[in-house]
Parts: sequence; structure tokens; C-alpha cells
Amino acid sequence: MSETEAKRYKVIDGPLTIRDEPDGKRASKKLAQGTEIEVTGEAVNKGGYNWVQHADGWSALSDDDETEVYMLDISNRDPNAPRIFRVWAANVSIRESANGKRLAEKLFRKAEITVEPQSQTEAGNYIWWKHDKGWSAERSINGNEVFLKEVLIHLLRVLVSLRKRSNCRIRGKAKWSCKLRQMSKSVANPLLTHAD
Repeated sequence: MSETEAKRYKVIDGPLTIRDEPDGKRASKKLAQGTEIEVTGEAVNKGGYNWVQHADGWSALSDDDETEVYMLDISNRDPNAPRIFRVWAANVSIRESANGKRLAEKLFRKAEITVEPQSQTEAGNYIWWKHDKGWSAERSINGNEVFLKEVLIHLLRVLVSLRKRSNCRIRGKAKWSCKLRQMSKSVANPLLTHAD
């Protein structure tokens, strides 16, 4: 990535600390879950993490072997691509409208929902998404309360794990890596192709 080419990232496993330099002194401010930042320049590996610089300082993008991913590159995300969330809390209410009347039915931990990609709404200090059963809150606006997380992170962790295991194989490595690249393109790219 060139120095002038900006990328956008979304915090998907926050809150994240902000540092004065890669692996440096912590600032009091943090990047909340769901925060979107703009980054110019390359990631820097230091202290076991990959760090990116943004307007407020430096934050970890991932650990150095990318088994833990904290921010997602959303530079080329298609705003009409499907968005799938997994229930993170014990249970999540379903509403008639964003911050509206509660319905009797609830979503329970590990359930997955597909939301309408253009439905993201801020109401009552929460971020809401519309799905086939009604509306549910993803998180508080400040990111301190998280109820739903995008499933994409789980897919990426599986792909990274598979890639790492394939690198340990001597026979068939090129064929497996090729299949993995094809799988990652077919699974992840539809979800990653203009920021919301």
C-alpha cells in the first residue's frame, strides 16, 4: 500500500487500546467496538502484534500470526453485500422498530441472523439492524455494550487456521493453498467488497 493510499478498518473485537507508537505507551482513549478508522501507511509488527496508525495514534490490527484479528479491512466492502451477525450476549431482544416496542421472541447466544445491509440505524444510544424477525441492537454507540458480532471474523479465523496448517504439509501444499485461496475468495470476498 502506498503512503497516499488510505484504507478503512472497522473494530470487530474491541475496545482496542490506542498507543503513542507501536507497542508503546497506552493513551486513556480507546477505539470502541464498531469504530471505523482511516489508515495510511503499512502495518508495523512489534511486540507480537501488527499495528496501524490512525488519527488518534496506533492500535493493534491483529496478533503477528493473524490468529487473533481485531480490525477488519472494509475499504472495498460492498454496501449491499449480505451482513451476518452472531448473538454475542446471553439473549438479545427483538423490537418492532429500532428502539421500539419489545416483541416476545428473543435471540439467544450463538444464533445467527442475516440483516438488511442498508438498515443500520442509530436510536436510543444503540446501533440497530433489521432482520427477518424484527430489529435488534448490535451494540451501544460508544461500544461498551456488545450484543451481536459479525460472523465474518469467525470465517477469517477458520481460513487463517487452515492456511497455517496447510503450510506445514510438504506434499500437496500448492494444491491445498490454491483451494484455500479459492475458498477464501468465494466466502470472504462477497462480504468484503465500500464502507457502510
